[in-house]
Amino acid sequence: RFSPFAPDFCALQQTANDKLGKLAGGNGRYRLAKSIHATESACGVIEISPLYENVVSLLNLVTVQHQTPFLRLQVNGEGKEQEKLETFLHFLARQ
Repeated sequence: RFSPFAPDFCALQQTANDKLGKLAGGNGRYRLAKSIHATESACGVIEISPLYENVVSLLNLVTVQHQTPFLRLQVNGEGKEQEKLETFLHFLARQ
């Protein structure tokens, strides 16, 4: 059964240390570690953040191979992301 809560916080912390070192700010460490661990039990992961958020630029520099489909969306309220989201959801539904 899927749960959005991580069963082992220490595992999240270790993943953040391994992937991001001492990066701090904007919940970047938690968000990256959570996205990695969430792929273990989800059929797909969608990470949505505002376009103006600087930490997303840093997270985009970290290369992570996810075992399940992963979509990182940055939104600015103009609705241009709708097509990407619909395409991703259609892809998940076909699997």
